[in-house]
Amino acid sequence: MALSETQQLKAILDRATNVLVTFTEHYTVDAIGAALATAMLIKKMGKSVTIAAHNFELDNAHRFLPTTHEIHRNLDITKKVVLSFDISHAPIRDLSYAVEGERLKI
Repeated sequence: MALSETQQLKAILDRATNVLVTFTEHYTVDAIGAALATAMLIKKMGKSVTIAAHNFELDNAHRFLPTTHEIHRNLDITKKVVLSFDISHAPIRDLSYAVEGERLKI
């Protein structure tokens, strides 16, 4: 029997050491709150967490949220980044990528 989405996520997090939590550049207070709550949960699992959103600027109206100072505006990626996908039930026939300027598109 296939694992549920929740079970899959737990298995991935159990194997992880460092976790990146991110949200869209055009964020809402809900996105910020969800990212902070997710990061708190992952930290309670004993994992290292980085929260980042492109060009993040905290609006004064959102300053009531806890730990917003932990959200990075940009990532300084000096380490290897690994994207992991379970393709056992939906195989990928072709994987393509393109580098456009400063962006990697997969």
